[in-house]
Amino acid sequence: MARPIVAVTGATGFIGRNLLESLLLRYEVRALVRPRSFTRTLPPEVERIKGDLFDQGALLRLVDGAYAVVHLAGAIRGAAYEDFSRPNVKGFLNLLEACQERGVKRFLYLSSLAAKNPHLSPYAATKRQAEEFLKEAPLSWHVFRPPAVYGPYDQGLTPLIRLVLKGYLPVFGSLKNRFSLIYVEDLCEAILAWLKNPPPPGRIYELHDGRPGGYSWEEVREIVTRVTGRAPRVFLLPEKILRMAGYGALWAAKCLGKAPLFSPYKVNELCHPDWTCANDEISKDLGWRPRWPLEKVLAEWVRDERGDL
Repeated sequence: MARPIVAVTGATGFIGRNLLESLLLRYEVRALVRPRSFTRTLPPEVERIKGDLFDQGALLRLVDGAYAVVHLAGAIRGAAYEDFSRPNVKGFLNLLEACQERGVKRFLYLSSLAAKNPHLSPYAATKRQAEEFLKEAPLSWHVFRPPAVYGPYDQGLTPLIRLVLKGYLPVFGSLKNRFSLIYVEDLCEAILAWLKNPPPPGRIYELHDGRPGGYSWEEVREIVTRVTGRAPRVFLLPEKILRMAGYGALWAAKCLGKAPLFSPYKVNELCHPDWTCANDEISKDLGWRPRWPLEKVLAEWVRDERGDL
């Protein structure tokens, strides 16, 4: 009996690469891969469709006969609103059109907790816009809004966490700012739970690592102290300094013709005082429970590093 096909965008990104490893145990996987990323290593079992969110032929091939579509792709870098809106909104709508044309029944959009505060940045605004368009789509859709995600293959938050384990804790804005986190393995398990146990349609789910109320930087320092046996040194990065650096990075990126990851918009996100969320709805509907709180992950990393000595 043929296994169901799950179509994935963003498969070569850090979340996508982790997700493929889990999906292949139970599903046939078809991935949209941009031409410039086509040579990246993916498991040989993955059927690759060369194209992007603006190649309607590739999108139709991607979703044809799919049991479900998991949309991970999107822009996280940019100097202007258009840098984000083109992939995060226009490309998103192209994918929705292909899904409707091919009769796809189930659609999962990996949005972001940033969508709760669309005024903070073009990234947040375009994530929210995509959610609003999805609400009008005639298919069974769901949205996941994860907070900051970290884990294998991550080039953003994970290096920062590794730095903290080495004894240096950079703090953005205020020590009292609060934020939720989620380890990528838990996020992938939530996606698998969505595939296995279809919840009521049209739901937007927040999800985190199981710590109610999230973390403050002070609490992260306490956790690292327990795990490593030494307290990391705190380096407070005031919002004014970060904002100056953000404008500098934006100017440099424009001069170099590159899309910046750091900008004044990113400062808005980094210094926002409350990025916490709740697990209640997704746990109730999917039966999913996170298994990797921050302290458990850090303890594993420290044990692995010490085992290599």
